[in-house]
Amino acid sequence: MFAYIDGSGVNEAEALNSLGVQLKTDHPPYDPHPSNGINGWYRFMDDLITIGDREAGMVIVVDNAAPLFADPTSWVFELITVWVIQLRRWQQRGAPCHLAFQMDADPAVTSIYATVPNGS
Repeated sequence: MFAYIDGSGVNEAEALNSLGVQLKTDHPPYDPHPSNGINGWYRFMDDLITIGDREAGMVIVVDNAAPLFADPTSWVFELITVWVIQLRRWQQRGAPCHLAFQMDADPAVTSIYATVPNGS
């Protein structure tokens, strides 16, 4: 399975929930900054670990990512953190698990990944 996000067009909550929907995680919607309870990124991470037990592989593509890395408060750093923590499960199974960043907008990336049905 895979998910695609255009990093220039979504805020943190939209990115988090779009990933959850596309990857068909178990517990969306996610609130990245709840007033009480666990941070939505950590709930998402737990769901990625669960997906790691049942899926053959997973890829997340973040297109137009350069502006996200220019902002030290960007949600992209939360995504990287939870990705690294949950990666071990995939590695133990020998299953592919990738997080890819297309730094500048590229029509080829959009034409390939943005047109595939969610989570396919």
